[in-house]
Amino acid sequence: MKLVDKLKKAYDCKKELYEAEKGSSSKEYHIENAEIFQDFIELELLQCEDVERRYFLMQIYRYGYQNIRSLNSKLAFKAKLDNDDINFVSILKEANILHALNEIYTTKEVKKIAKD
Repeated sequence: MKLVDKLKKAYDCKKELYEAEKGSSSKEYHIENAEIFQDFIELELLQCEDVERRYFLMQIYRYGYQNIRSLNSKLAFKAKLDNDDINFVSILKEANILHALNEIYTTKEVKKIAKD
């Protein structure tokens, strides 16, 4: 089994735990959505062969965790996105990976993020 396949399997397990705990009041593992996002980007990065896209994926991977946490707070408090958030979303679009937000947010939340 290749490393990417092992990481994909681990990602699937972690995401399943995250989904199960998302609506629960007791959190045994406490997996954050930023962690799920980072793992998803890591898998994309390992599988990507296009150099230009890899450049954008590296940027996303490097700052993704803090940007996702920022988006979480903006969504929670219904605040407008700031310049850093807007730049992050534009990098996601440039890397053609805006769909990664669907891994951790609802369709309604993704539309709000992409719209702002």
